[in-house]
Amino acid sequence: MNKQFNNWVLFSYLIMMLGIFACKQSTKESQAEAAEQKIKAETGKDVDIKQEGQNVTLEMDGEKITVNEGGNTWPSEIPASIPKLENLKIKKVMRTNDNEMDAWSIIYEGTSVDRLDQYDAALKAAGFKTMKIKTPKGGQTSGEKGNYMVSCTISEEASMLSVQKRKGE
Repeated sequence: MNKQFNNWVLFSYLIMMLGIFACKQSTKESQAEAAEQKIKAETGKDVDIKQEGQNVTLEMDGEKITVNEGGNTWPSEIPASIPKLENLKIKKVMRTNDNEMDAWSIIYEGTSVDRLDQYDAALKAAGFKTMKIKTPKGGQTSGEKGNYMVSCTISEEASMLSVQKRKGE
């Protein structure tokens, strides 16, 4: 498995853990410890997670990933060539960076599953090579173009758009 894929898996897992932590009434230290143990169990590697307010830093194997959470507007750093999910309320934005990538996760308040087809078409129209998985209650479309990978996950309850920019290519 290549290093970039490992970073994307860790980033995705970290985002998931942040969402879980937001729902629990435990201390920052116990949240970080629980995440460290889970990541170590999954990867077999030691990890150090530091949480300060809404920001989290993960260090593993000399690599450092930082997640900054906050805001509810479309990140200005994402280029206009990346399609937005239009006419939806942004609930939360998280920004992550490390030596190999910058990434943004935009979490929206609910939407309809029909949006998945619309977003897949918007990615294709913007020149992205896409892949779509759809079920009656949701699905995901992913696209890649140049240094950018975009993933849109939609369910009846919520939706999330992730944008990843590879550095140094």
